[in-house]
Amino acid sequence: MTIDCWNPETLDQDLLDLINLNKDLVLDFYAESARLMDEHLKSDPDESLKPNRYARRFNQFRDYVFKEAMMSRRIRAWHYTRLTDRERVEILNGIHPSTPGMLQKRVNALVGDGLLDKAEAEQICRESVLNDQRQKRAGKFYMTSSPLPVTDSGVTDLVGHWGGEVAYFGRGNRPLNERLKAIGSASVVELSFCVSDCSNAFSTGQLILAAWARAQGLKESEPYDADLWITSGFDEVQVHVVHTTGTTDFENLGKSYPAGSSKHLKK
Repeated sequence: MTIDCWNPETLDQDLLDLINLNKDLVLDFYAESARLMDEHLKSDPDESLKPNRYARRFNQFRDYVFKEAMMSRRIRAWHYTRLTDRERVEILNGIHPSTPGMLQKRVNALVGDGLLDKAEAEQICRESVLNDQRQKRAGKFYMTSSPLPVTDSGVTDLVGHWGGEVAYFGRGNRPLNERLKAIGSASVVELSFCVSDCSNAFSTGQLILAAWARAQGLKESEPYDADLWITSGFDEVQVHVVHTTGTTDFENLGKSYPAGSSKHLKK
């Protein structure tokens, strides 16, 4: 079973039972959070945001009990990128982490296809943020928890430049970035992965609890979405489909696709 963190209708019965067993605590926490925030925003002069009296018990439930329950759950996620025709076919066979070696392999392929010259390929690798942010970026594959519209400001650069942030980030509007905009087509990889680490277990669990609270009428419950990443288990990732410019589902991402988007995603 595959779960959408933003859609409580996709939760399995065991997770629903666990939430329902603690529903009063969950609802009290989110209702109190909304009340306190409203009070804070309306205060004159501004008062500090008061602590949520349910936070300690809720955090214990979220950070320990529910986080543990998220382990091994399969989650649907979304990778926003720009791909050539060849790369769209290749990624259906599996994903790879972002590494200097993988970036070199990809730019070499572009040189072979006549889409870059050797000097441009060398410059991309030389100036890549992988060189000075290796600990933060290398060995990871990033995704979003929600299907965002391709016009969302958080993903427009990702679908607008070939190679993602490791290829274009930090270069501004220099000519090479203009070249990257002309390579490939905007694409969104729809995939699923099994939660196997504490970071993703926490993030996905937090998203699910907030989404469940919103479905109960607490519309301001946050967070709505989050960045997710994996550093292992790549062989277990299932790539379902690659949405690309000109297709109906690509244009409707986060609006009417996938099912439940119009009901559960933030407008």
